[in-house]
Amino acid sequence: TACSKDTDSPPPRDGTNLSQSGVASKVCTMRLGTFETLFNVNLAASLGQWEDLQPSYLPLPADTPTIVSCCGCVWKCPCQCHPRTAPEPFPADAYLQYFEGPASYPQLNAFPAPVIPTLTPPTPGPVPSVDSSALFAPSIPAANVDAEQLDGVSETPYAGPEVVPQTFRIAPGVLRRFGLKGPPDYIDFSRPNCYRKGVLLSDMQIKEFSDLAQADEVVLENHGCQIVLQINWPGYKGWSKPLRTRVQRQRRNVAASRGVIAHRVALCVQQFIKDQENEQRPEQWVVGRGAIGLNNILLLRLVQVTQGGWRAEFAVT
Repeated sequence: TACSKDTDSPPPRDGTNLSQSGVASKVCTMRLGTFETLFNVNLAASLGQWEDLQPSYLPLPADTPTIVSCCGCVWKCPCQCHPRTAPEPFPADAYLQYFEGPASYPQLNAFPAPVIPTLTPPTPGPVPSVDSSALFAPSIPAANVDAEQLDGVSETPYAGPEVVPQTFRIAPGVLRRFGLKGPPDYIDFSRPNCYRKGVLLSDMQIKEFSDLAQADEVVLENHGCQIVLQINWPGYKGWSKPLRTRVQRQRRNVAASRGVIAHRVALCVQQFIKDQENEQRPEQWVVGRGAIGLNNILLLRLVQVTQGGWRAEFAVT
């Protein structure tokens, strides 16, 4: 319905309304398939060329969508015949193009219904024959699993490190007195590029920490000033040696850094190799001259086994 509160006569059928304020408005509701668009054209009467505007009738073709007349007071309609929020206005030039313009403007069929393609399941083909031996990778011993992870990029000078198998047995009395009350602590020794775990003990011996990640980080701060380093090298007797965890700075004992601990571990391993010179050599994992030395041993990490005992994990290149 048309609101005639602001007009002296009923609104014409062509949808043009001359209000008291001198504004000529044409409001058309076009139903295009499932799309409904509100078209609103306001002609300001303040412009002289629009003062003598008269209602006109536009002949429409038979297949034109329905046009319903309504008032132009979309935002201030006292009869509440319009919603408070009107849809986006339909462009005026598009409206003229629809009735008399070129075919470049999209018509009703410009918005076709979505076409859902029909999916046809693939036809299963013959299963190719596969050699069963190719389905399984060669088995890796449990002691060498970490060694495969240590294998880094090809340009590194160390290739194919193998973790040294070590077995630690703690006496029941030691466990009752010095056993851990929580999860064990550990210290990792890795390279800055994170491609490979472990640092070469020959570099740690001369304090060459360029290949050690976080070499200046303080470690073992929550432990005592001394720990016992345990080495159970395969084929040799168990070996242990005290290792200090503190350094003196400004007349104070403070916790040592990761680089200092790695340097002291390298000195301990050097002493261990020297102590095995007069011992019987095993068939494998031989240390000493002409065999495994500091330039072949990678320090992986230190792992706490008791309250004061730590074991060192190594790999050999």
